[in-house]
Amino acid sequence: MRSTFENDPYPGGARILFIGHPLSTHVHSWIDLLAGSRVNIRFFSIPSDPPPVDWPVRTYLAHAEPPEGLDLNIRKTLYPTPEQIREGNTAYLAYGFPRPEKWLADIVAYWRPHIIHLFGLDPVSFLFLDIMKSLGPIEYGYKLVVQTRGGSDLTLTRTDPEVSPHIRKVLEECDQIITDNRKNFEYLQDLGAPAGKIAEIAPVPGTGGIDIEEFADARKTPPSKRERIIVWPKAYECPWSKALPVLEAIMEAWEKITPCEIYMLASLPDVRQWFHTLPEEIKTSCHIDTRIPRGGVLELMKRARVMLAPSLVDGIPNSLYEAMACGAFPIVSPLETIMPVVKDEENVLFARNLYPDEIKEALVRAMNDDILVDHAARRNVQILRVHADRTAIARRVVAYYEGLHGRIEVDRKKSAKADLPLVSIITPAHNQASFLDETIQSVLSQDYPNLEYIILDDGSKDNTREVLVKYGSRIRWESHENMGEALTVNKGFQLAKGDIICVVNADDPLLPGAVSEAVSFLAERPEILVAYPDWYYISDESRFLHLEKVAEYDYVFMVSRHRCIVGPGAFMRKQAIDLTGGRDPQFKYVGDFDFWLRLGLHGSFARIPKTLATFRIHPSSTSLAMKGRRMAKEDIRLIKKVFSLQGLPREVHRVRMKAFSAAHLHASRVSGNARMSRVVHYLKYVLYDPLGFASDRAYVAQLINLLLDTGKQRLSALVSRALRA
Repeated sequence: MRSTFENDPYPGGARILFIGHPLSTHVHSWIDLLAGSRVNIRFFSIPSDPPPVDWPVRTYLAHAEPPEGLDLNIRKTLYPTPEQIREGNTAYLAYGFPRPEKWLADIVAYWRPHIIHLFGLDPVSFLFLDIMKSLGPIEYGYKLVVQTRGGSDLTLTRTDPEVSPHIRKVLEECDQIITDNRKNFEYLQDLGAPAGKIAEIAPVPGTGGIDIEEFADARKTPPSKRERIIVWPKAYECPWSKALPVLEAIMEAWEKITPCEIYMLASLPDVRQWFHTLPEEIKTSCHIDTRIPRGGVLELMKRARVMLAPSLVDGIPNSLYEAMACGAFPIVSPLETIMPVVKDEENVLFARNLYPDEIKEALVRAMNDDILVDHAARRNVQILRVHADRTAIARRVVAYYEGLHGRIEVDRKKSAKADLPLVSIITPAHNQASFLDETIQSVLSQDYPNLEYIILDDGSKDNTREVLVKYGSRIRWESHENMGEALTVNKGFQLAKGDIICVVNADDPLLPGAVSEAVSFLAERPEILVAYPDWYYISDESRFLHLEKVAEYDYVFMVSRHRCIVGPGAFMRKQAIDLTGGRDPQFKYVGDFDFWLRLGLHGSFARIPKTLATFRIHPSSTSLAMKGRRMAKEDIRLIKKVFSLQGLPREVHRVRMKAFSAAHLHASRVSGNARMSRVVHYLKYVLYDPLGFASDRAYVAQLINLLLDTGKQRLSALVSRALRA
């Protein structure tokens, strides 16, 4: 009968290729989260022992000697099985076999998975990238997800000069990173991974959590009423965990913890050698094993009073969650990864791995303090519900993969529509967390498919980072020390890959369809550099206050009236950045106006006759909160700069006096409570264009009121100062 291995059970559904160690119970447990979902799953087993025969996931086996009795509907082998050899089915032997790495590349190219998920950095991720590099690029897009192993993948290796370059390469190439603790977020960013690459489901246990209700019956027996069993699930002697201090602590504590039984699991040969040096009395109460199935470990936990797991390096150990689920009392080390989740003497007892006295004290207390262990068992169920509830995690993980699948499908459609230009949206954000969510949603909900969204956190002190993290890979974001809007926007220009660029302020959401309308408009008008729309003033609560129907583009008008026609929602071609060099950091308040005036010397702008953007009025907006003498001075510096630019058209030079007059009028208006500044700038407005001033009665009345408010006694000083300046 023909194998059905290649027949996906859900045609058209997401295809996920997992790559990892075939005997890892953590790997099995994670993939089993997808059981019952409409996802096509396959697993590539790195060469080692094959996975359990009854594991139902379709698996590629690259082992040189496949075992007998394989179900070829769920197993596919690189080398012939014993049955195939006996049957003489060896015609292909003459042609040789592909190397495992070539086979993997062929699988990727043939099956075209939407998502490739790598378990661990070393060796799986390192190996995979080497394979892809040596065999050349795959001719289609997929999302590459890397899942780190707790703390062991990063804590020590990130500082190793021989290993850290490989880690950085993986972080550069992957699309998403899954990890089980927040400390790894810091390590990843230190290694150069943008925060946007950290998966939205992280942190999440590497096993996918615990089925809390499955162990409800076990928890009915409190630790104090159980057998006096200590489970030591990781009797390791390695860089991450040291066994000898634990053995010494057991000897020192023995008289105060006996009678008891100790189960030492996953022991290594040198640990077993040291075990045999223990006193006979202790050895007869101990059980030492190399590897037992995860189910067997959980059965022991259900009976145990204490779970002992000191370590030097770890994420949030799955044995901690397993002990909590089973009702056993945990002893763990106070690692930076663990301390945010549990509290000493409330949920666990802390004992550092290299300090036998601390381990001894923790053992003695845990084995004798009934109140401590029973109270902790009740509290720890809530810890599980928050951090490790498998039912809730399964829903999140399925939704996460479905979201990645949806995005890769969009990406593939984009590839099929190569004529659609990439649009880069840049948002500089500084302490605008309360409005940022709405702005992000307004961009992500645009109906244009070829879009990248870059958000740059300019040293915010509010919860801006928390807002950004939850969007995961849907946005690209970075955080840096405060350096001002101009430099932040310039950084965005450098990062942007789009043919068309738009800067959207953190508090000014776009309106639906803005990107599509702008792209269509620019496509129809290839001669223009910038397209800008009409826009709404909106309130703190996002109520529409007033429609601003902007003027048609007129460069001379902008200069002579000191009025920036181009407002929010302006889209420009990428060449605009090369022509201008970006924003001028000397301007904090009028940087956008300066940018448009410089760019206007290189090409034409045009108004999109549609309302596509917003401008929010609220107390903390820069345009309202920062008025004063500094902003007024920038108005004057700007107009002086304009008339120093080379290539300024003759018709602009003709309106020089009007332009300086208008600049001083605007400076007077924004001077706020700086009365002297207001009056001086208003007088200069009059002196630069007296005829224009005299023709407008409203301005004459305004000057009279200003002078009366200031006081007649200061009038002559003010006039003299204005004439001298």
